[in-house]
Amino acid sequence: MRVRCPECGKLVRLLKYGYGPEDLAPWEERVLPKGFEVKIKR
Repeated sequence: MRVRCPECGKLVRLLKYGYGPEDLAPWEERVLPKGFEVKIKR
């Protein structure tokens, strides 16, 4: 599984650094900075 670094945008393989999907924070617990908007294309 790969994730994108929020700082540089580089794709990172989780297993390369000893992490798995279970180490990521669930969506319900993620907090966005005040004033940050997410636009979802449908």
